[in-house]
Amino acid sequence: MSFVKSVFFLLLIGPIAAFSSQGEWSARMQSLLVAFQNLAPYVYSPSSFENPANRSKVEAEIASFAKLAKGVHGQSAGDGAMGKDPSLKVIAGRLETDASEALSAFRSGNFSYSRYKLARVSRDCFQCHSRNTSGPEFKDFNLKLHEATLKPSELADIYVATRQFDRAIEVLQKTVASPEAAANERFEYQRSVRNFLALAIRVKQDPKMAMSIVDQIAANTGAPEYLKEDASYWRRSIERWQKETSRAPKPSLEKAKKLIAEGKASQEYPLDGHADVAYLRASAVLHELLDTTKASDKLAEAMYHLGRSYEVLSDIGQWFLQDSYFESCIRTAPKSKIAARCYRRYELSQLMGYSGSSGLNLPDSERERLKELRALAFGN
Repeated sequence: MSFVKSVFFLLLIGPIAAFSSQGEWSARMQSLLVAFQNLAPYVYSPSSFENPANRSKVEAEIASFAKLAKGVHGQSAGDGAMGKDPSLKVIAGRLETDASEALSAFRSGNFSYSRYKLARVSRDCFQCHSRNTSGPEFKDFNLKLHEATLKPSELADIYVATRQFDRAIEVLQKTVASPEAAANERFEYQRSVRNFLALAIRVKQDPKMAMSIVDQIAANTGAPEYLKEDASYWRRSIERWQKETSRAPKPSLEKAKKLIAEGKASQEYPLDGHADVAYLRASAVLHELLDTTKASDKLAEAMYHLGRSYEVLSDIGQWFLQDSYFESCIRTAPKSKIAARCYRRYELSQLMGYSGSSGLNLPDSERERLKELRALAFGN
């Protein structure tokens, strides 16, 4: 696995329990953002990151991150400023190991791998910060990066990581409307489109904004045909959303399952993009349920459906939360039918993720985790 599941986000989440009020927590978050300034300029500049003259400085900054990460899995979500999603503990549980691996890679001279892991900080943070509207928004925080050197999606990731959603939307909107970006940077354009869609649906909860994305793709002469086809399906899903009552019902598993069924019905194969709107909406409902549901069986079922949703949403590389929800499902309702279903999906994900041309290269730590989770799921 990569710098697993929201390193920077978890550096923010970890210390919440130490503060008695959201105001104190917000101040602490801004302090941690300032600390992020120290490392980010190196991470987003390969030449600076690998420059021998910077080596001791960069190593010290990575070591600082690893130190902050140590023990984060023992923290809780405190006053609920970021919601009560129990899967955050599982995500946090991987932070210490992964931060340590980034540091070890740097010290062993594997600078590209170390930078790759650290560069995922803001991208992974996007995954958690764009779950829903929970948490504060820092509108004017300046990370002092050389923005012109960053790809639009990277810059947007950083803005979302620092909860500057309007600035992220501004960057993504320009990219989505650009024929040059669509024609010359296909992967970058696709990722910008889907990130913009996630913000419109899950953070802003705005069908009008979501429809504007579809309109921009349709009007963009450089947009790839497969993405235009996806957008035509998104339009139908958004139109159904717009027809729903303005007084939205409380989030429910039934609502999420209905959206997932709608998504499956629109797909020609399991991971095509036709269903993105439906799965994003379903995941938003399920995340709300994690904040409000107490019954362990309902929580575990919501986590299972979140995991399956993120399997679909992981198609272009910005959503990697499925394993965390499958693991949380197992730990929430051990020795249950839903835990067994979650374990099977988790096991398959690991075998697929660690397989390559040289065969299966499953780390010892992951083998141990699989062994532990299997015992929890099946009781043997």
